[in-house]
Amino acid sequence: MTNEPVEIAVLHVDDEPDLAALVADMLERDDDITVETATDAEEGLAGLAEGRFDCVVSDYAMSGMDGIEFLEAVRADYPDLPFILYTGRGSEEVASEAITAGATDYLQKGGGTEQYDLLKNRIHNAVAQYRSERRAVKLDRIRTLASDVNQALVRADCREEAESSVCERIVDTDRYGFAWIGAVDPDTDRLRPRTTAGAGDDYLDEITVTAEDSPTGQGPAGTAIRERRVAVTENIAADAELDRWADAAIARGFQSIAAVPLAHEETLYGVLTLYADDPHPFDEDECGLLSELGADVGHALHSFAIDEQRREERDRREALFVNAPTPVAASSPLGEDGGQHITDVNEAFETVFGFDRDVVVGEAVMDVLVPEEYEDEHAEFRERTAKGEAITADVERLTSDGIREFIIHIIPYGLDDGSPDGNYVWYTDVTDRTTRERELRAYRQAVEYAGHAVYWTDPDGVIEYVNPAFERQSGYTAGEAIGQDASILNSGEHDEAFYVDLWETILDGETWVGELVNEDSDGEHYVVEQTITPVTDEEGTVERFVAINVDVTDRKERERERDQANTVLRTIVENLPMAVLVEDADRDVLMVNERLLSLFDAPYSTDALIGQDCTLAAENFKDYFADPEGFIDGVDERIDAREPVKNERLELADGRVLERDYVPYTLPDGEANLWLYRDVTDRIHNEQRLKQQNDRLDQFAGVVSHDLRNPLNVASSRLELAAEECDSGHLAHASTAIERSLSLIEDIRTLTVEGMATIETEPVGLADAAADSWQTVMTAKATLSVETDRTIDTDPGRLRQLLANLFANAVTHAGEDVAVRVGALENGFYVEDDGPGIPADDREAIFEPGHSTAEDGTGFGLAIVEAIADAHDWTVSLGESENGGARFEFTGVDVLYE
Repeated sequence: MTNEPVEIAVLHVDDEPDLAALVADMLERDDDITVETATDAEEGLAGLAEGRFDCVVSDYAMSGMDGIEFLEAVRADYPDLPFILYTGRGSEEVASEAITAGATDYLQKGGGTEQYDLLKNRIHNAVAQYRSERRAVKLDRIRTLASDVNQALVRADCREEAESSVCERIVDTDRYGFAWIGAVDPDTDRLRPRTTAGAGDDYLDEITVTAEDSPTGQGPAGTAIRERRVAVTENIAADAELDRWADAAIARGFQSIAAVPLAHEETLYGVLTLYADDPHPFDEDECGLLSELGADVGHALHSFAIDEQRREERDRREALFVNAPTPVAASSPLGEDGGQHITDVNEAFETVFGFDRDVVVGEAVMDVLVPEEYEDEHAEFRERTAKGEAITADVERLTSDGIREFIIHIIPYGLDDGSPDGNYVWYTDVTDRTTRERELRAYRQAVEYAGHAVYWTDPDGVIEYVNPAFERQSGYTAGEAIGQDASILNSGEHDEAFYVDLWETILDGETWVGELVNEDSDGEHYVVEQTITPVTDEEGTVERFVAINVDVTDRKERERERDQANTVLRTIVENLPMAVLVEDADRDVLMVNERLLSLFDAPYSTDALIGQDCTLAAENFKDYFADPEGFIDGVDERIDAREPVKNERLELADGRVLERDYVPYTLPDGEANLWLYRDVTDRIHNEQRLKQQNDRLDQFAGVVSHDLRNPLNVASSRLELAAEECDSGHLAHASTAIERSLSLIEDIRTLTVEGMATIETEPVGLADAAADSWQTVMTAKATLSVETDRTIDTDPGRLRQLLANLFANAVTHAGEDVAVRVGALENGFYVEDDGPGIPADDREAIFEPGHSTAEDGTGFGLAIVEAIADAHDWTVSLGESENGGARFEFTGVDVLYE
């Protein structure tokens, strides 16, 4: 097995270059850690695609994609890679969101050097666990896969079963998302799949892989075929040779590919291609295993190919032997004298020669068939066929009726070792036989092998003959049906008049053709198209009736399902909340709804449009658009490309804006097109207005939360490093000022976010929310009592933020031993403490941003409380508790239940 690397490669993503450089310097003091930095999430994703990293460390608040969004993007492609969210002053909500999104760890930035030692420990622990788990899984998977595949090969009875089992067991390891085995088409040089397993069949429909040295043959599969070795693409996104397939593969979660030639000696029986969701899974161990698997599978496929060749040859011989219309005898050497003994004869042999099979099988050919005067000739034939020579000759042979003349064809079989196992001898009777006998034999064979049910009855309707297809269709064997009245097939679905008309037709000597429902031997009904023809003698008297039944049950069911589906589809289209137009294979209007006409206020009806040429319809509608010719050209381009298009925007002449979807699909008689139109004018105007508002708020939040916090964090770290080199009281004051600035930034950011964010409410227990928020109180002396268990409709995260700010405010103003109580109001709740309360002069300004009665307060805590209440449409008021402390009351709350 390969050894895991000692060095840890870390990707650090932070959009503040100075802070990123500081973190890299501090981490690389550890000789085992190397750091590569990226200034935003997009650069980080590009770095992951191009190189291998053992851990990702990312800031949270970044311009563009934030840390949580970056984490979600990483998890989409690297589900197990250690990811540590290393952020500025955070909250429980950010930590919870990070862990929920799949973060390995969460660490808040600080100003001290010990913070970096903690970060290094977290990195070492995460990577050690990650590598240990990967190695254990890989060792177990290698052992299990090797055993499973070889068991599948041993148990398989044919090539198809072996290949299917191999692919299924490979996918069952959960290591590979998709596996398939294919072979090269000699006419096109394209690699065609024979069997697949996993979620990727539609992927094979989108790609073209060839074996020649061309752009379509540069992938792993083409390389494996040409070079007869395991070929690997470790990272699809980074491999320029796979550009033509990369999008389709990545869209299905495929990150890497391995192709394994399935060969035995010089013969290639196919190629096995595997797809993994890891960009770097195929190390030396894995490739070695795949090479061994390829050899095992190739050997098994070689065995199946040899068996199939022998089976096909034997089946062809037996089919010719059994179904031959002329006599055939099989013979093989038996005994020391090498004489040929009869091993089998077909039905025609028994008929022509008059010898029962049981009588002649096992007897010497010389004793049964060869006249005495031709024994020397027969001996010569034996010597020649023993050398593998085929013989055609005119001979005379013994039959039960005497000597008859034949043309014989002696064909040796089983020549694998150069010596035949025996001979097939074909006899053509060239003595006088009537043409009528030959014709009857041919007719009999035609009827016996017909795919449709054939039977005939006497003039009274009693069945005299049925063919095998009749037995399969009706469930009655020939023995059960012959002698029975044809009414055994009567299902009871047709009235007496139906059968009266049928019998009148055929008794008049005319052919009856129609559709009827029959009943089989199990009582099941089936539908047939029946033809009944009278057979008459020379005088015109009916001798029998011949019936041919074609089973159309499946076709009738498909027609019924199609009609039902069309009805359902038409109802759906008529009620869809958008305009719909469907074209058939000839580009005629197949379906249209009223919303299309009302969207354009067009003077047409849906009935008038159905069946109309869509090219003409487009001309009639083009003047409704701001760019009429562009509308026509766009329609033609979509149909020529036949690629789905969603949310394509088109401007109308009256200033409105439409969104159009185009969906190509296939009908039984050819290609078809679906067009969907929606009026999005109001939505676009609202989006534009909202975007302008949000851009201004985002700009403010970005300046406060991002552009100020990171420089302050850098300054804090640099101050601590400076404190290690010199002793000055000014440094402590500067550090205090920086910490206060960071707190102020966090509160301003929270206030800004609460002012612009929408809420998503759900039932929340007030007592549970209070208990969770109390965990933020950093004093063991303070106490909380909750005197309500009611449930309210609220945004759970914002409720916890509101309560946490009130609890922090109580500790700040009432002291570390404050007692806080939460209780119920008639239409809301209150939070109060036993502190000194808030002076009357300060109560009117208490919720204003920046107002604080504490020396080190930011003045934003209660402003955030008011912003959260406003977002819920609650009313917040300030009062006094029974003990003289502060009491905050919230009314207008949606109380769900007590």
